[in-house]
Amino acid sequence: MSPRSAKQLSEIRENSRSNILDSAFELFAKQGFHSTSITQIATKAGVAKGLIYNYFEKKEDLMYAIIYRGLTQTEAFMEDIMNASPGKARIRVMLDIAFRMLVQEYDYQKLMTSIGLQLSQFPDLEEIVTAKHKSMTPILAQELTASGHTAPLKHARLLSAALDGIAIQYLVVPDATPLEQFKQDLIDEYCT
Repeated sequence: MSPRSAKQLSEIRENSRSNILDSAFELFAKQGFHSTSITQIATKAGVAKGLIYNYFEKKEDLMYAIIYRGLTQTEAFMEDIMNASPGKARIRVMLDIAFRMLVQEYDYQKLMTSIGLQLSQFPDLEEIVTAKHKSMTPILAQELTASGHTAPLKHARLLSAALDGIAIQYLVVPDATPLEQFKQDLIDEYCT
């Protein structure tokens, strides 16, 4: 058997790291961060516990990597949003993406909400999450201004709070949350 190339070794390392992250994500989403051990993650990933420490110094580093991976995916959606015409069309794209992500990325959204409620325990994340949250209100206000909406800053705050409330309700009681109706109500209010 010939020795593996540097590219093959790099792919093996990336696959191992990704497998560990996926396993940690599943367990964190299901059991919570504090209730999940490195041993459980190793078992789920089918790797030796020591291998995890080759990639991540501590359990918190796994959480940070999962969150950064999610934030990177979210950044890709910003391109879709910015490609829409300013104003009502862009707000509509934002709403479509927000509701689609809530359903398609249910476990990730649940994990992020759980972590968001415990940010003081993750000081490295607190600044990032706070900055992301604060950045959304001016973006929404700008789009509401472009759409001719009165009191854009006030409505940007209300829309942001409505989306957060809908998300929490859906994550807690998904079967009792009329997502499509909420989405349509927001579209009627801000996009027509």
